[in-house]
Amino acid sequence: MTLSSKLRLSAVAVSVLAVSVAGFALVPHAATKDVFTADQKAALNDIIYDYLMENPQVIMEAVAKHQVDQEQAQVDAMKELIVTKKDALFNDAGKPVAGNPKGTVVIAEFYDYNCGYCKHAFNDMAQILESDKDVKFVMIDFPILSEGSHMAAKYALAAGKQGKYFEMHSKLMKMSGQLREEQVQAMGKDLGLDVEQMKKDAESADVAKQIESNIALARELGISGTPGFIINETPVRGYLGLEGMQSIIAEERAKLAKKD
Repeated sequence: MTLSSKLRLSAVAVSVLAVSVAGFALVPHAATKDVFTADQKAALNDIIYDYLMENPQVIMEAVAKHQVDQEQAQVDAMKELIVTKKDALFNDAGKPVAGNPKGTVVIAEFYDYNCGYCKHAFNDMAQILESDKDVKFVMIDFPILSEGSHMAAKYALAAGKQGKYFEMHSKLMKMSGQLREEQVQAMGKDLGLDVEQMKKDAESADVAKQIESNIALARELGISGTPGFIINETPVRGYLGLEGMQSIIAEERAKLAKKD
């Protein structure tokens, strides 16, 4: 076999190897069994072996590329879903809103009151809402970490029925440790709420329905952890920090400017 033939086979071998390691389906055996002669197959095996011995990192590179491709495919699929779920995300009357109700950048956050990163994200969002008056913030209770999370979400929505959702939300996010019901009731009292009415509302059917709806929406969008953000049509998984959030907000504004 000539050197050029070996090089061509090496390229083919590496390509096939990368594809197979990454988990893609290969061309069916029946369609490829006559592509190489027995001698060529033996040479190809030698080339693959030698190449991997000299370049073992290629396997990890192929796997890493496949993971990146998979993640991008998930993001693309999620973006398509977001378009179909915009009203449920951004215009549901049952979801509390802060900031500018007519803001051109809309941020929806799925959070849990026992999530440490959600508490960090709360501080970031408070700064964003204070400094950027063109942001609409949609708050979506997504209690998945504990029974205490579910209890806190119920009381937050109940406080909202007395016009104090964001105030209760702020208190809950600033608390450290696992939340207890008597603590949350005391927060309501501090806010001047009718605590007995808040307790009744926390157990009401419409509060339960809102939480169930939030959880179902998160599942549909493939959100399984907190915090999870949707910024206009861009999904953001996990905690980014203040600068990360501000960067995406700027990118979304740039996209809107191009459309105008």
